[in-house]
Amino acid sequence: MNMIYQINKNHIKKFLQYCVGIMLSGMGIALCYYTQLGTDPLSVFIDGVHNVTYITYGEATFSINILLCIFLFIFNKKSINFGLMLACILPGVFLDMFFWIFSEILPDNPPQMINVLIMFISVIICSLGVSIYIHAKIGAAPVDSIHLFVINRFHIRYKFVRLASDIIFLAFGFLLGGVVGVGTIISLCFFGILTDFFLNKMN
Repeated sequence: MNMIYQINKNHIKKFLQYCVGIMLSGMGIALCYYTQLGTDPLSVFIDGVHNVTYITYGEATFSINILLCIFLFIFNKKSINFGLMLACILPGVFLDMFFWIFSEILPDNPPQMINVLIMFISVIICSLGVSIYIHAKIGAAPVDSIHLFVINRFHIRYKFVRLASDIIFLAFGFLLGGVVGVGTIISLCFFGILTDFFLNKMN
């Protein structure tokens, strides 16, 4: 009985950790969008879809995640799990919620230096969130699942797969009108480093 209780307790703890990580990730991305300085390549693509379709950032995130899940269902059914489903739904919900909150409480058109400072803060929050949900080990987000699929299928190192996907998302996002700027450079330079730092601290 105690063992069952302990297992359930651990599952609940991991689930809550996973949700908190996704929530912080959504908060960080919402702050990125608020600054209008550009975001990470995938978020630039999401921004482009938002601009073209006039749907919310959260709806654009959800739509892209569903398309990525369809790809995974066709080519790698083993990666479809509960964590992946959560990672499809929750980021868009938290992103829209925090973007609305920040739009209401933060000033319009703050000085550029303030925007740069907010951008750095957003990258820290987002990388912390990603580290927390990865550490929970419930499941990977759709784009991360595709990275893992390509790595295992073609035996390519992660940094090359990530670079290729970043270039693809950045190119399509730019063509669709997504904002590419100093924030994109900040994300590219610091996101991976900070994520590794937080993961090492947690481990």
